[in-house]
Amino acid sequence: MPFPPRPFPIARAPRPPAGFSFIELLMVMAMMGLLAALAAGYLTGVGTSSRIDQARAALIEVAQACKAASNGGRRATMSLVERTDEYRNTWCVVSAEVAGPVLTCQFETLEFASQGRRPQVRGAAKVVPEGRTGNALELTGGSLVFGPGPEFAMTEGLEVDVWVNVDPRATGRRMVILASDPEAYEIGLERVGDGARFDVVLQLKVRPATETGRAAAGEPRRHASVGAPVRADGHWQHVQVAWNGLTASLRVDGLETVPPAAGPGSGPEALQQLVRLAPIAGGLAHLQVGASRAPFHGRLDSLRVRGVFRAAEQERELPAQLKVLSPPLPHRIVFYNGRLDPELHPEDVLVRVTDEGAQGDPDLYLQIGRFGSIEPYEPRRAPGPEAPLSPGAGR
Repeated sequence: MPFPPRPFPIARAPRPPAGFSFIELLMVMAMMGLLAALAAGYLTGVGTSSRIDQARAALIEVAQACKAASNGGRRATMSLVERTDEYRNTWCVVSAEVAGPVLTCQFETLEFASQGRRPQVRGAAKVVPEGRTGNALELTGGSLVFGPGPEFAMTEGLEVDVWVNVDPRATGRRMVILASDPEAYEIGLERVGDGARFDVVLQLKVRPATETGRAAAGEPRRHASVGAPVRADGHWQHVQVAWNGLTASLRVDGLETVPPAAGPGSGPEALQQLVRLAPIAGGLAHLQVGASRAPFHGRLDSLRVRGVFRAAEQERELPAQLKVLSPPLPHRIVFYNGRLDPELHPEDVLVRVTDEGAQGDPDLYLQIGRFGSIEPYEPRRAPGPEAPLSPGAGR
């Protein structure tokens, strides 16, 4: 049975207008602002953490590379130096320099030296049987010339080890033992007074380590021994010369003849600028044993030459807002045979880095141990910039 029609139509509520109310918009904007503030704080913390993490990774990577390269009785150096651009922005660069063999001569014969190199003989130079254990090279004004080769154009430093026996009849005031051609480095003897005693002299042409490219001839620099330790008395003496861009070592019979600095972070090392050997045009050089400009008179034996070169793949730039508080820059940390060189680092080295863009964040500490450990360091307290961190820290 059909329903009867309704007498009155059903009343419908009016439809609200489309869109959001003013109150709703205010609530949404407040929530968006709160979320944006939280995100900004989080992202700022992530950036700070990333800068510190980058520094930690770079320092550990370069230190581990130097430690590995120093195995087998070699030396490798970790350098920390500040660079400044034309806008006075500064940042720290961490790099590895490795000493590699360049030339080894026992002078049993002049036919060849290390790696099959055969020298060119100039003037009075010959092999004689009066060596330390066998034959030796006798120079009476002559020289041996090796090269040219890129291995003789050292960049970061050099190490020379040789036995010398100066002829008592020698009359020259200067005598060159070893030199590069073109002239970038020279090792020789210089007579003191009118007697038969000589100082060991290292002469270099250098430029600041922050300069790049092949610039003009560098600034001359001279390092000399004290006390005239080499004698022209017909006896063999052991001469060892090393230079690492910051300091020089001149040893005679195992004794250092260069006065040491007053202490870590003070004295000449703290005042010097880290330098490199001035580049040689063309990147090739000859290595001369003896030289006509200041001829050597006497005998040489057991010559070993190492060149120090920068490993380009092991150079890292720390973020610009990070500052190395200790050790004082420029600084070089030398590894020898898989550990810190005990003659240069009698105690652990502590590297401390702060983030100047986040003053409230904790600093980064990296401890490089004397026996080869490389690990983050957690101080017991948060020291100030002038407060000591721990015994031997920052040395």
